[in-house]
Amino acid sequence: PLESVIKFYNHTAHKVLGDMKVLRLMQDFMTERYHMAIVADVQEKEDLDPVYVPIGVVTLEDIIEEIIQQEIVDETDAYVNNDFKKKNEKKFLPLIPIKKKEDEHVMKISPQLELATFTYLSTQIPEFSEENISANVLHKLLRQDVIKEVEVGGKPIIETGKTVDFMAMILTGELKIEVGREKMIFVQGPFSTFCIPALAGPYVPDITVVPSDVPCQYLCIQRDAYRRAIEATAMTNEEQKDRPTPPVFRPLNRPSCDSGRSSPRRRSERSIKHPVESDPESEGAHGEKDALISSENGDDVTKV
Repeated sequence: PLESVIKFYNHTAHKVLGDMKVLRLMQDFMTERYHMAIVADVQEKEDLDPVYVPIGVVTLEDIIEEIIQQEIVDETDAYVNNDFKKKNEKKFLPLIPIKKKEDEHVMKISPQLELATFTYLSTQIPEFSEENISANVLHKLLRQDVIKEVEVGGKPIIETGKTVDFMAMILTGELKIEVGREKMIFVQGPFSTFCIPALAGPYVPDITVVPSDVPCQYLCIQRDAYRRAIEATAMTNEEQKDRPTPPVFRPLNRPSCDSGRSSPRRRSERSIKHPVESDPESEGAHGEKDALISSENGDDVTKV
């Protein structure tokens, strides 16, 4: 199975020799982007090729411990020091605290699972689409006390023939579904939904949902909380409609004072020839000059 997983992810196991220096191995970890390697030793036999025999595993944590000359101990380590086999006295703390203080919200699911729940609700269930509940309101709704836990052997969540006023969706674990008079049992996993019509009004289910053999976390949204979310979305939309739209100011296309280029208007003014008032004296001088030039270009030069 391990070989199949390695081939699927195209992540080969790296091998290093036992006499490799720590700094060289650290550089290989950083360049090749891996943090674990199999340490091998070369065994030579007569008339046979040398064989690489695995003798251990080295990790990035081992290299850091050698650099800082101190053991890195966390709650998952069985021993504080492998040389003296001193047991670790740290207790493993659960990632999800069970108890919470008054007026303090404790997140029972990870941010990744919360994002996946938000995406599934807003895209796959029409009751939670953007038209009914905005993204901000839905995020706030998921951060309320809507996550429930079911222990093995607990009471049924939904019973046949009993009116419910909430919808449920499995987040982690499994739940058993009993259907029909024969009570046929089906197992449902994460992101399976139940009783969505109960958000609109009274709903009588025809199935029974009971805990399975594994613990389960499920999303439970009451009808009142859903209606408040719809009202909050409607109020937000009305406020955005009533809010006046700010005027848009567009800058004028004026030439810059520092630029040496002239504007199109100035270029057009230059291209237009304006009439110039004539002076009698200047016209006479220009006439004599033109006559002299024309006579010099001809065959006979006329002297005045």
